[in-house]
Amino acid sequence: MTRPTQLPRPDLVAVVLTLDEAPEIAACIRSLAAWCPRILVLDSGSRDGTVAIAGAMGAGVCARPFDNYASQRQAALDMVAAEWVLFVDADERVPRALGEEILAVVRDGCNEDDLAAARIPRSNIIMEHTMQAGGFHPDFQLRLLRRGRVSYKEAARVHEEARGGGRVVSLAGPLLHY
Repeated sequence: MTRPTQLPRPDLVAVVLTLDEAPEIAACIRSLAAWCPRILVLDSGSRDGTVAIAGAMGAGVCARPFDNYASQRQAALDMVAAEWVLFVDADERVPRALGEEILAVVRDGCNEDDLAAARIPRSNIIMEHTMQAGGFHPDFQLRLLRRGRVSYKEAARVHEEARGGGRVVSLAGPLLHY
């Protein structure tokens, strides 16, 4: 009897930056845990149980004092060993279909040396309504990054943007932002 061929474990880690995100972190991690092989929470000094919740759910947890978003994201890129890093905010959810699309990019990217990152359309949901106008949709975010190809060098306080060289693809599935 032949055994089914197992796909190699994708070289991917999801990173969630947190500070007092206890009301959000469990739902965020649940949306990742079903398909993502590793989850890291980089916490900035939460005092509300965020770290305990994340650890109890199986996420790795590291602490780093917050200075700005670009520095936090770069620190996460520097501390993980995975080739691919997906950044997710605690108030965001990754639907399973988007997770599968991300895994396909990671697997295909192993054969494409020029692939550096992927933009993900973010659906902003306010009071249970998806924003479709006013510049809120599609809200593309550069969140799936290949380490060594992309970095956060500029210390933007908010709306930081990764920079680097290589091809960037756009995904179809939305990242849900609450």
